[in-house]
Amino acid sequence: VLAAALGRTDEARRRLEQALAVHRRLGARVWEAETSVELAAFGAGPAHARHAAELAAELGLSGIGVRAAASAAVAGHAAD
Repeated sequence: VLAAALGRTDEARRRLEQALAVHRRLGARVWEAETSVELAAFGAGPAHARHAAELAAELGLSGIGVRAAASAAVAGHAAD
């Protein structure tokens, strides 16, 4: 997050990808959803938004679900 605030988006994305790997390894599914939606917001691809939305629906995380849908919509417009 600090890297993003400092304008280092590539570094922020790398750190989020590292965090996502750790969350998956630990089975921390809520954090996996949160990190996936953050990666989607950084433009790391619509697959992250879809994954976050799936986890959010499964775990009842409505806030993350809304953010994932918004990120997916933005990613869809960027692909146009």
